[in-house]
Amino acid sequence: YWSCATFDVQAACTLQNLTIARCYDSGRSCLRLDGDGTTLQNSSLSIQGVKTGYVAVLVDATAANVSLSGLTITGLATSQGLYGIQLQGGTGHLVQNCTISEFEQCVRLTAATGTVNNNVLTNFNHSAILCNTTAAPTLQHNVMYLTRDLNDPAGHGIVLHNSANSSLYHNLFAWLNRNPAGGQEAYYIAPISGTPTVKLRNNVAYQCKYGIIVSAAGGTPTLDLDYTGFYSMDTSNYNGIDPGDQGAHDVTADPLFTDAANNDFTLGGSSPYIDAGDTVAGVNDSYQGDAPDLGPYETA
Repeated sequence: YWSCATFDVQAACTLQNLTIARCYDSGRSCLRLDGDGTTLQNSSLSIQGVKTGYVAVLVDATAANVSLSGLTITGLATSQGLYGIQLQGGTGHLVQNCTISEFEQCVRLTAATGTVNNNVLTNFNHSAILCNTTAAPTLQHNVMYLTRDLNDPAGHGIVLHNSANSSLYHNLFAWLNRNPAGGQEAYYIAPISGTPTVKLRNNVAYQCKYGIIVSAAGGTPTLDLDYTGFYSMDTSNYNGIDPGDQGAHDVTADPLFTDAANNDFTLGGSSPYIDAGDTVAGVNDSYQGDAPDLGPYETA
């Protein structure tokens, strides 16, 4: 157990079963990881009393192949300028099986390459995941939702503000319309330069204002969007996207979740999302039935 301002790990090691709480200061990090191959797992971080510019777990730009798994990271209900995990650079990173809530951005990739997989991200003011500059992410099987009303002018889900290719598979967004001041879209694609390819397969947008938005920000994305499940978009499934780039195999229907009111987004037995997805090698090879399901959970 630590109560500290900054805990700096400068060499590769394995950290596990930590509890870190009551971290104070501004413009700093609770844990800073500098070593290649460092592993942080099965730990809890609670951020209190900090100001803007604070990061709970910061992976330095010089580090590579850092693994973060089984973490519970909790920020502040008023979380402007606070980030849960920030990958500043490097390649081969893995963020998986984490629960992160109450931050401006739960996960932020800046010039980093890696996989963000099987996480639960909630109550983010700006975005659940933001990919910036040359970040080249694979984002898959993440569940992202709001449990309360927010009032942030951004209010995005996944933001792709990068210049590298991005792949998004089997992610789910729910209740983004609980931030009426924000954009409320599940996927916001705004590359800063170039023509990066953005591939979306088997994702779900549930009760948002928009499903997928493309916005001009200096780049022109090459879009490969298909097999998305949409339900109860306040405005439209797509915005700023030519009809020819919109998914030919999308499903616009109630997914019939097991208990959406209590954030159980597994599919009920009669869900139209069952067997409605596309196969992606190395991502959903073990699917059941005739085809993969839409969303993060595969039915038996």
